[in-house]
Amino acid sequence: MNNIFKSFVNVNIAFKNVMQHFAQKNTNFVIFVIVGIFALIYKIILSTDKVVWILAILNALLCLINYAKNKNLTEATMTLIIGLFTIFTVEWNNEFIIIFTVSILFYIILSFIVSSIQLAGNIESIISVAAGYWQYNGDHKTKYKILHDCASKPTKHQQLSIEERSLIVKELIFENIGLDRIDEAKEIIEGFKTVLGFTISEALPKYKLLSDIFNVQKQRSFRMNDMELFFNYVLDASCNPSEYFEIIENLKYYVLVQKKDWFIFLTTIAELVNSYRDKEIVILKYKEKIA
Repeated sequence: MNNIFKSFVNVNIAFKNVMQHFAQKNTNFVIFVIVGIFALIYKIILSTDKVVWILAILNALLCLINYAKNKNLTEATMTLIIGLFTIFTVEWNNEFIIIFTVSILFYIILSFIVSSIQLAGNIESIISVAAGYWQYNGDHKTKYKILHDCASKPTKHQQLSIEERSLIVKELIFENIGLDRIDEAKEIIEGFKTVLGFTISEALPKYKLLSDIFNVQKQRSFRMNDMELFFNYVLDASCNPSEYFEIIENLKYYVLVQKKDWFIFLTTIAELVNSYRDKEIVILKYKEKIA
């Protein structure tokens, strides 16, 4: 019974997270759906001709949203044609309108419930794996709860979903990064996502690279103020962030083994990037400069 109750609670939490994430990313769509549904219910008492026009407009807007998301003009056009054909061939009456409205509501609610169950399952799997690996004094249940609470805590700008935060926690535990550093690490990785445009899977190895460099250079972790300064170098460079990190990856020997000063290293890279604008040439020129 306790397991069933726990699963129900996790699904409810996941449902809330899905709703919040969807509303944040699709605010206009959510408002439109809510207004549209209330409009349809209200129009039940009005003439069916007006209801048909409302449904036609709703169908057209949904097709536009579908096209904007999937970039598939053929699919959106066919959906529009089929929807309009259905709307204008059905003899709408109050009973049909009620059935249509209830069906839409049922579909939306059921979709969110299914999404919530899937999300809860994914989160449980990610955190369970992390808890099994974590070198911490305590049983699996205790470790799971601590890591789940850490993943559930939102970042300052709330740009990471609960699933993304769980993945970050798992990967950082795999790297033996202490729990006291994970909250700040989540904020930094959020910066990689929102400022530099990396996905979480792309941002994690880049965070690890910078952490390794700072452990060698400064005997401490890579922190928020370091991130802000580093981002200035990246954004001022005449290449995209991915290429900038490829340059650092190829030249990391000089800061990890030869222990060249980190900020002199970045300044030199910035000068070479702005002069040559090609990562292969930049890497070659840096090696020539140091040799």
